[in-house]
Amino acid sequence: SGLVALDSGLWAHNDSGDEARVFRLDEAGATLAVVHLEGVEAFDWEDMSGAGPSAGELFVGDIGDNEGIRNEVTVLRFAVPDPAPSGEVTIPAEEIQTITLRYPNGPRDAETLLVDPVTRDIVIVHKRFGGGAEVYQATEADWADGGAELERIGVVQVGNSPLDATTAGDVGAGGQVVALRTYAAV
Repeated sequence: SGLVALDSGLWAHNDSGDEARVFRLDEAGATLAVVHLEGVEAFDWEDMSGAGPSAGELFVGDIGDNEGIRNEVTVLRFAVPDPAPSGEVTIPAEEIQTITLRYPNGPRDAETLLVDPVTRDIVIVHKRFGGGAEVYQATEADWADGGAELERIGVVQVGNSPLDATTAGDVGAGGQVVALRTYAAV
C-alpha cells in the first residue's frame, strides 16, 4: 500500500489485513528484508514516508478509515536499522514512537501521508471521491511528545471524478515539490 525511497533502499508495506511489518526491497522489487514492529497492531496502514531520503527513519501511517469511525489515527516513527537489514528483523517496541493524531472536525478517511523533510511536519491528505481533498498538518513541535490535534490547513483540488481520490503522495528531498497520486494520475 505504501512505498518510499530512502538511501537504504525502497521500503513498502501492505494494506489492512497484514501484520505490523515493512519490507526493504531492491530496485527490481525483490524483498531484501522483512522488518517486524514489535507490539504494534496494523489496523489500516495506508502510506509511509521518510523525512528525506537520508534521514534514516520511517513514518508509517495507520490513517485509513473507510467507515469514518476512528476518532484518532496513528503514525509510527522508527529508525531504519543500520546497516540496512536483510532477512527477518524485529524492531523492539521501545524503539517505535506511536504518534496519535486527532482531526479537529471528526473522523476522516485518508491514504496520503507526507513528512516535510525540512520542517518534519506531518501532513495527511483526506481521501475524497471527487472534489477538494482536505489537508491536515501537525508540526513536529506538536507531535514530538506522541500526540497532536491536526490543523486543517487547506484544500487541494485534484479533480471531480471518483478516480481523482488521493491514494498516496511524497515530498521531494528539498521540500519544494509535493506529488499526489490518485487512481487516475499523479
